[in-house]
Amino acid sequence: MQNVVLTSGEAYGPHLRENIISVARQTFPADKEVAIGQKLSIEFKGGASRVMLVTAVDDSSVTLDGNHPLAGLDLTFAVCLERVD
Repeated sequence: MQNVVLTSGEAYGPHLRENIISVARQTFPADKEVAIGQKLSIEFKGGASRVMLVTAVDDSSVTLDGNHPLAGLDLTFAVCLERVD
């Protein structure tokens, strides 16, 4: 068995501050529940969409994080080669 380590740059990249946005709470329908930990598909101008994670909610704003959950983390994989044909 051997461990293979990927740095964050080799994996999902760094955790980028510019992928975190704050939007007005009234952007969402009044009857739409928005909770921390919820994933939302957000459509941007020009038609692009992105799944974002709700990281903070208050009466006036919602903070959304568009980074991959593993961004900024080094990854270690344990690899075991069982057979070569």
